[in-house]
Amino acid sequence: MSRQAGRIRISATDNVQVTRVLIMIMDQRRQTLEQGEAALANDTWWEYETSVSTEGNVIVEAFDLAGNCTKLEA
Repeated sequence: MSRQAGRIRISATDNVQVTRVLIMIMDQRRQTLEQGEAALANDTWWEYETSVSTEGNVIVEAFDLAGNCTKLEA
């Protein structure tokens, strides 16, 4: 995962296919500041444009075709 001004980029792969990636940006009190779905930028990179600072805690959930979810918190 990389954070740039106003953008979060995530590399998400699966042995079949990643179907969607959800992003949640949290403050220090674990309150959700913003959440939304990332867009597929190319084969494995997903991008999410945010209107809030990416300095907080970011939770990423990636889903595959079977509905399995992998969660990353950074």
